[in-house]
Amino acid sequence: MEKHLIGNIAVHALVNFWKRATLKTYCMPLFTSFSVVTLLCVVQGSAMQNYALQYDAGAGMRADGDPIVGTQAARAITPNRCIMPRPRATRALDAEQTVNRARADENDVVAQYNLGKFYYDHRRIRAESAGNKDEAVKWLRRAADQGHAQAQYHLGRCYDCGFGVGIDKMRAFMWHLAAGLQGDAHAQYQLGSSYYSGHGIERDRTKAVWWYTAAAEQKLANAEFALGQCFFVGQGVAENKEKAAEWCQRAAAHGHAIAKNYIKRHKVAAPPGRGE
Repeated sequence: MEKHLIGNIAVHALVNFWKRATLKTYCMPLFTSFSVVTLLCVVQGSAMQNYALQYDAGAGMRADGDPIVGTQAARAITPNRCIMPRPRATRALDAEQTVNRARADENDVVAQYNLGKFYYDHRRIRAESAGNKDEAVKWLRRAADQGHAQAQYHLGRCYDCGFGVGIDKMRAFMWHLAAGLQGDAHAQYQLGSSYYSGHGIERDRTKAVWWYTAAAEQKLANAEFALGQCFFVGQGVAENKEKAAEWCQRAAAHGHAIAKNYIKRHKVAAPPGRGE
């Protein structure tokens, strides 16, 4: 009886709260992500548990590490759980990775890359970050050893940033070179950066421009902007403001935010009859 009374009071409180027109605009995101689910849980007698779960997950409100409102506390409040089912997309992704793992175990190079890339992209998952690093490097290496260019590039990034392995600029350069020679634009851009800065290889601005050009010709915005900068200051190539403007314009057209700001700041105009 007391439980239903508390539930009714909570329902009426939420309804009255929502009727205040001046708060609707400001509270819409909070209401949609938290209050609706809470209202349903109140009817089921699980409002307090859902409130704690929302805090624990940081959904609809700021995450709070206070153990009083943690998941364990929520479970202690009531045995009736009010938890939304896992999104269909998440379940489909899990199923896809299960298939990839089975194929990867059979030495399927594409599956090995996909599995490694999955762990690489999800490296910031809080509960599994350490395991994700190991799995990412493991599967990327197996695919890279079979000559998969994208796996070679991402394995190079692991060595470059110290993700799952110790930082080793020379190994990073070698893996990027293997991928770059196969035409991977991102690896070619990294090679240009390595030659430009002297990381993992002796500094050579002329070679840096060569690799930047290879990547820029594949419309990689980072490479286009880097090449434009080389022409602008005359590093590794003769200074040429016209070509600098051309490559900066191309980078901006491909969404490079810094290139857009650079053009505005320096009032760079697109060369007549050129550009995308």
